[in-house]
Order: sequence, then C-alpha cells, then structure tokens
Amino acid sequence: MLKKNISITAGIAIAISMVVGSGLFALPGLVIEATDPLTAFAGWLLVILLMPPMIHIFAFLGQKFPYVGGITLYASHAVGKWSEGGFSLIICGALAVGMPAFFMVGGAYLAELFTLDVDTWYIPLAIVLALVSTAMNIAGVDKLGWANRFVVISVLVLVIVIAASTFFTHDLTNIQPSKIPDDFSLNIGGIWLASTIIFWAFQGWENMSFGLEEFEKPERSIPIVFWCSFIFIALVYFVFALTTTLTALTGEDVTGLSGLVPLMGTGLQRQIILTFTVMVLVANANSWIFGASRVFFQQPIKVLCQYI
Repeated sequence: MLKKNISITAGIAIAISMVVGSGLFALPGLVIEATDPLTAFAGWLLVILLMPPMIHIFAFLGQKFPYVGGITLYASHAVGKWSEGGFSLIICGALAVGMPAFFMVGGAYLAELFTLDVDTWYIPLAIVLALVSTAMNIAGVDKLGWANRFVVISVLVLVIVIAASTFFTHDLTNIQPSKIPDDFSLNIGGIWLASTIIFWAFQGWENMSFGLEEFEKPERSIPIVFWCSFIFIALVYFVFALTTTLTALTGEDVTGLSGLVPLMGTGLQRQIILTFTVMVLVANANSWIFGASRVFFQQPIKVLCQYI
C-alpha cells in the first residue's frame, strides 16, 4: 500500500513539473521550424482552448478512482477487466519510446549550460540526467514535492525574465513581411500540423494519474490539482508562444531542440537563465520517473501476479 503523503500544494507542483519541461523548451522551436511563426502561434491557442475537456475528464476519473492504476484502470472499467494488462503494456511502450527523447532535450540544454558541443554531448548528458532523476525519486516522494515547489518558482522566473528580456532587447516592431505566409488565413493544414506537434507539450496529466493513490484527501485535492496546474501551464505556454512568435517574425532563429536559447541573452544573464531552465528540466524528469515507476513496477507486476 502506497502512503498518502502528497498534499494539494505538492500535487500541483508535481503536476506542473510533469507537464512543463521538454515540451516548453523544445516544441516552440520545432513547431516554428515545421510550419511558420503565425501558424505555430495559432496552433498553441487552439490546443490551449481544446484542453479543458481533457482536464475535466482526468479530474473526474481521478476523483472517482484515486488508485495507482491510473488511465489503465479507467480504460479497464470502460471495456472490461481483461483489457488492463494490454493497456498497461501500451503505456509502458509509449514511455519506453518517449522518455529517451525527453532526456535528450534535457541533455541538449545541459550542453548549452556547460558550453559544450550539443551534437557531441547531448546523449551522454541525457544518460546522466536519467540517472540523477532516478536517484532523486529513490530518495522519496516527500523530497520530490519540495524540489518541485522550487521549480514552480523557477518557471515563473523564467517566464518573467525571458519575456521581459525579449521585449526590451529585441525590436519586436521590426517584423519581416517574408515571415508571414500570404495564405495564412487559409492555412488550415498548417495549423493542424502545428497542433499535433504542440499537443505533446501538454502530455503529463495522464502520467500523473498513476500517482493519485498517494494523495491526501483525494476526493477534494485531485480536481484542485488538475485545474490549478492547467491554468498555470496554459498561461506559461501562452506567454512563451507569444514571445517566440514575435521573435521569429523579426528574423531571429528560434528553431531546433534548444530553440529558446537565443532568447536567453548573453553572458551572466544567459548562464543564470540556462541554470533555471536545467532545474526545470530536472524536475520534469523527476516527475515523469515518479509516474513511470508506478506504471512499470505496479501495473505489470500486478498483472503478472494474476497468472502466477
């Protein structure tokens, strides 16, 4: 039996850290690279507007079934107990593919922080990040909660500093017409492409569902955790999307895995912002390992025990 030692504030911090991380720091650059700045911004707005129904579903089901099974448990209630093992394997497979990609984003920013060649060092540093995050989870969920509370503050600092720095150091009125597609109003396909990429920045609440058994007073705390974390994250994403869009329209290159680096300034300011960025990515890794560990070590073992 897992201990119920996650408070509302700790839960909100873990949920924010679960979602905000590689998606925030990698996807703005990648989606602009795949489409164009205005189409990318339209995609961010569309996904933010479409997310509340999903948050309501997770909050409702989490409140009704506050157990370690998470979304595999919800699915088994919908189609039958027999399906639980299959859904568990699907989730495990998705994590096995997605988490290495996430760690590589963290490795890219670590390389930027230590002024190393990104192409050479991002994979070794990704492995280090995975090991450190695993060790921090082994230390205990209570310590993880305190670390993630600090990271929420770090995210606020990053939003304020990067946005303010960009608006003061870049001439955002110098928008280049060549960056605006002539057929933008009809570019529905591009907006859809942007939305499918951006959607991955909102991944994390489903992983959070695997840790709900450890929440104090789950009937009260779970809806608060989901909705408060969503409001915070939606505001953060909106500010970053607007900042990167305006910067890209002036001709600045903000594409690629570490696309936000050009917005971080130079010298000491750049190093400070990169340090906070890496802290957020480490907390993001901690939170995902928190949820993934419940998937890998609770669900598959539980299923196997049924057949032994």
